[in-house]
Amino acid sequence: LIPHPSLAAAEASLRDEIGPHIAHLLDRAETQVDRAERRVETLKARSELLAGRMAADDRSGSGGNSGSIRARTAGARGKGLAGERALKARAVRTRKEGLKYSVERLELQVSQKERELRKRLEEA
Repeated sequence: LIPHPSLAAAEASLRDEIGPHIAHLLDRAETQVDRAERRVETLKARSELLAGRMAADDRSGSGGNSGSIRARTAGARGKGLAGERALKARAVRTRKEGLKYSVERLELQVSQKERELRKRLEEA
């Protein structure tokens, strides 16, 4: 129905018109993916740091010094310190689980953005 030259001209005009917008959107998507990847790496590093601290706390709590510390503290006071340490360990574990969840969620977001970016590139 429409002559081939006018169809080709309309297609070229449309491509010229939306091309810069597509490039801008792709740049923004790539920036977001890079930012999310950096965030994932930061959260992973923080999680490893906290895991190392928890492991160090566990080792120092079951080491030779803990017996002498317990011997010096009174019974009730010692129980209070142990309870405080357990509460702190529980808070650290909860925080670690939250960070793991955040890392997983961000990794899923990154993979979704990558899929969307690939799909847009295939369409263009």
